[in-house]
Formats: sequence, C-alpha cells, structure tokens
Amino acid sequence: MFRIEDYLAEMERKINQILSKEKKEDLTYDILDSEFITKKNKLICLKGIQLKQKFGDMWQEVLGNYDSFQNLGKGHETGLDILSHTRKIAMELHHCTFKTPTLRWAFFIRALVTVTLQPINYLYILIILPLAE
Repeated sequence: MFRIEDYLAEMERKINQILSKEKKEDLTYDILDSEFITKKNKLICLKGIQLKQKFGDMWQEVLGNYDSFQNLGKGHETGLDILSHTRKIAMELHHCTFKTPTLRWAFFIRALVTVTLQPINYLYILIILPLAE
C-alpha cells in the first residue's frame, strides 16, 4: 500500500544522496577538442553536464517511485525511464528538444514492443527538462 509519508521520506533520502554524489573532474577528449579551449572551460562544461544529470536523476526518482510507477533506472533495454502498467503510462526524461518528434514516437513504439506491451494502450510522455543556465 502506498503511503505518502513514506514516499516523501524516501524521496528526501534519495535526493540528498543524489546531491551528495562526488563531482568528477576527469576530462575526456574527443575529435572536436581544440587547443583554444582551456582546461578551465572544459571543467566548467563538465560541471554543467553533471548538474543536468543530477537534475534528471532527481526527477526520475520522484516520478518513478510514486504510486504504481516503476523507475526503470539508467540503461534500460527499452530506453524508457519510467513505466506504470496499471496506469498505462510510459515516460522518458530528456534535457534537450528533439527536432523530429516522429522519430521519438517511433522509438517509443519500439520500446514498448521490446517489453511486450501493447503500445496503443499506453500514454507516452516525453518530459523535456529545462537546461541549467
């Protein structure tokens, strides 16, 4: 049985755990690196990325652990983030907009078929998280 008091206490614990994660300062380099981009600027970008990841992790915990919802975690085979079979809702959380919503819809159908669901019976929600400024 779902109890809101237990849920709120658990969310406070999980959010504190997410916020207290150690910040990494390991830089990776790719083909787009330039000698003009300083290490300081790369670290600023890395910190921004880590902040966005924490923001997304918090929302995934809050939404995915609510009554009858399932937090699918990172790297689920379907690519979905949150699922509720009883409410027939599937959710994805993203930090950017998609220029081709039809591709996201096609991805969603494939994701639901992967977990052997009937896609036509599910409400698909794509949540675009605001970018940190």
